[in-house]
Amino acid sequence: MKNFFRSLIQALFQKHPVLAPLTVTLFLAGLAAGSFSARQCDNEVLGQAADLLVAPPSSLLLQTFFHTLLPLILLFLGGFSAIGAPLCLALPVLRGFSLGFTACLAVTLWGKEGVLLTLAAIFPRMALEIPPFLLFALCSCSMSLGLFKTMAGRPDNGPRPIPYLLLFLLLLLWCGGIGAGLEYLQQFLLK
Repeated sequence: MKNFFRSLIQALFQKHPVLAPLTVTLFLAGLAAGSFSARQCDNEVLGQAADLLVAPPSSLLLQTFFHTLLPLILLFLGGFSAIGAPLCLALPVLRGFSLGFTACLAVTLWGKEGVLLTLAAIFPRMALEIPPFLLFALCSCSMSLGLFKTMAGRPDNGPRPIPYLLLFLLLLLWCGGIGAGLEYLQQFLLK
């Protein structure tokens, strides 16, 4: 089974050699834009953003849904749409912006404690959640492009939808579980 997924991922990279670097570049551009935007905020906006960063426990489930699960659901649906490729490329930008803004905001507001908070709460998210999220976005975009080609009358000779569906479900469970767990860890460390 492991070799099956490995060969599927290798076929994906061979089929769309530009798509993987593009996805990573868009994520990094979002990360840079988020950190730049956090540095440009005035004190009033920084205070309001800090209040949002330390969410009350009653909104933690809702925050986990919107920050972790909703992007995954949108990527999943975008992969099964012939016009979902732009959405699949926009979500890594938004995820990067969100992480860059949050990390820079923590450092700006809390100084040395913000650096420690970033290393303890945000870096694990980037290390554990972002690579499978970007792979999920890449799979979704590739699937969407394949559907678009098929609808345009040019058959797509890439991997069939069923193996992609298995990979989608595996990545969805990985990203969703890790993301939700890290969301709770982040909120625990912010208290």
